[in-house]
Amino acid sequence: MMNILNEIEKIETTLAEKEIEHRHLFYFADISRQTWTNWKTGKSTPTIATWNRIESAYNRLRYEAHTSDE
Repeated sequence: MMNILNEIEKIETTLAEKEIEHRHLFYFADISRQTWTNWKTGKSTPTIATWNRIESAYNRLRYEAHTSDE
């Protein structure tokens, strides 16, 4: 079973390392900053569909950051 808090930490660490602003993740995943905060604080959890959008946005941003490094 996936631990959302661990996944959020991993995503935030990678975004920071690649100097990618969180707002890009939120934009591509179509979520608000408050939604992300609610997940981090345990006030709510994402649906599978929403988390899939997060993963897609995260992968897109990582790919774009990687290709811009070349």
